[in-house]
Amino acid sequence: MVDYKEVVVFKYAFFNKEYSNQLLKEILSGNSCILTIDVEKLRNVINYQWFLTESEKEKYLSFTNDIKANAFMKSHSLLNFLFSNWINVGISELIYRTDQNGKPYLDNEYGIQFNISHTDGYFAIVFSLSTVGIDIECKENLVNIENIASRFYCYREKALNIETQGVLWCVKEAIAKLKGMSIMDAMAHYCLEKINIDEFEMCHLESNEKIIVKIIISNKDYICAYCKE
Repeated sequence: MVDYKEVVVFKYAFFNKEYSNQLLKEILSGNSCILTIDVEKLRNVINYQWFLTESEKEKYLSFTNDIKANAFMKSHSLLNFLFSNWINVGISELIYRTDQNGKPYLDNEYGIQFNISHTDGYFAIVFSLSTVGIDIECKENLVNIENIASRFYCYREKALNIETQGVLWCVKEAIAKLKGMSIMDAMAHYCLEKINIDEFEMCHLESNEKIIVKIIISNKDYICAYCKE
């Protein structure tokens, strides 16, 4: 089982060396650093496209939804700014790859791993020396959660109230991000074992592998869940 005591949550972000160094220090000390950022609070004081790789610029320009485009641009700009400072390379020299499960990673001397998630108006990034998964959801997007639960949740999960079923969706998304699997596979293979305040203990139905998923945000607008190996 994973110990989640060493988690540091940042609700702000700056494109400067002091902020970058602060995060790096926390990560290398063994903490998982989670950034939960309101997109609008990252004001347009810089040209965020400066910090995108060429492939990211192409993807950014392909968006037809301005809100999603803005979240993608700012989150990936921040990700690139931090990594370029940590490993002392230019933005154009950052080469992201994907593993056998399609999960993105970037080779670096520290062994820092990351995961990123977007939703309407917010994004979340987690950095750690362990394999990690994170998901952030706007509750307005979970209006059909009862239908989803009735079709895909296991018996115990179907008995939960609607609000908890919505949180559970975020939990399963975080597991999918951790494992590099589809959300459908996560729903099919991981079932809720128990809830302990802000932690969901999930169990693999075949291997009995246990994963603890930590709820970082749960308010009237957003849910954010995080897990690690």
